[in-house]
Amino acid sequence: MSVDSKKYNVCGVLVSVNVENFQSLLKDLSEIKGCEVLEHDNNNKIALLIEDQLDKTAYDIMESIKEHPHVLSITLVNHFFE
Repeated sequence: MSVDSKKYNVCGVLVSVNVENFQSLLKDLSEIKGCEVLEHDNNNKIALLIEDQLDKTAYDIMESIKEHPHVLSITLVNHFFE
């Protein structure tokens, strides 16, 4: 749900993870409000869709993902807003 009903903000990101931490990170990401796992390679890459929430912006969600101990990197691939 967008922060403002007149605005829409969504980001496509790619997350890199060590192979040994892949399943743990995948589970954690799937539990984050505003974060949807779109695709993964069952190895070390996870594609996400991140959308603004009432209490957090997409940027805030990406920052919290970046701080996760299993995340090696997070890359913004696409950004759409109205």
